[in-house]
Amino acid sequence: MKEHTRWSTLEIGGRIEVLHARYFGHAFSPHWHEEFSIGLIDAGVEQFEYSGAVHRATEGEIVLFNAGQVHTGEAFDENGFGFRMLYVPESTFREIAELPNNRGDGSLHFPTPILNDAYLWHSLMAAHQSLQTCASSLEIESRFVDAIARLLGGASSWKTSDVPPFVPSALRFARDYLHDHLFRDVSLSELTQISGISKYHLLRAFRDRFGLPPHAYQLQQRILHAKHLLQRLPLVDVAHRCGFADQSHLHRVFRAHVGTTPGRYAQQFRTRPI
Repeated sequence: MKEHTRWSTLEIGGRIEVLHARYFGHAFSPHWHEEFSIGLIDAGVEQFEYSGAVHRATEGEIVLFNAGQVHTGEAFDENGFGFRMLYVPESTFREIAELPNNRGDGSLHFPTPILNDAYLWHSLMAAHQSLQTCASSLEIESRFVDAIARLLGGASSWKTSDVPPFVPSALRFARDYLHDHLFRDVSLSELTQISGISKYHLLRAFRDRFGLPPHAYQLQQRILHAKHLLQRLPLVDVAHRCGFADQSHLHRVFRAHVGTTPGRYAQQFRTRPI
């Protein structure tokens, strides 16, 4: 068998991205998603790092990643692994849970990265598979709403956080500088000058606070920007606008983070709307 990826999208309180993939030699670089990630392992075993520990999810289990949480992903052995992923914005969960979007009552949180719930797994699988059939838009949306509601009812909580997480000013200055110069080749010396701390201290503290070292954080932000631009621009323009040397450079980094090529990812936006 060979590796494959297939993407699609639908709108339920926000844009949900749906991925069906099979991997053998591919390994995801440490990365995070703006959305919450819900994965169904449908073949083999996936091994991943998440929240400071190594986990293994087997066929029939559900993988749950909180938004913004750094993780990896690869096959545990030579047999590879297959999964069906949902990348769901919090606005979708809030609409289904009938909660306002002012976030005053907290944010969604999955307490565990692996869930073994056969009934929920099959409910989510039926929703995924409906995208590959001639099902009506009504059936597709109904299956997804039902499955996500079941997930909310049994495997999530709403965390109330009145005080934003503290970020030391030195790290905040370095992070903001990367955002302000996202598409430029920023040097470590520049960041240390901006932050006012040593190179070693900056590297260690930045990774501890944001989950990635500065160079990987910058690449992560470029990829997030590229994903938005791929909805409407050609690859060559996206590569140029996002600070990549050329299309090949974009291709390599994008695949390491997203699990597919930018060209395949962009195809989902040229298909019929759900």
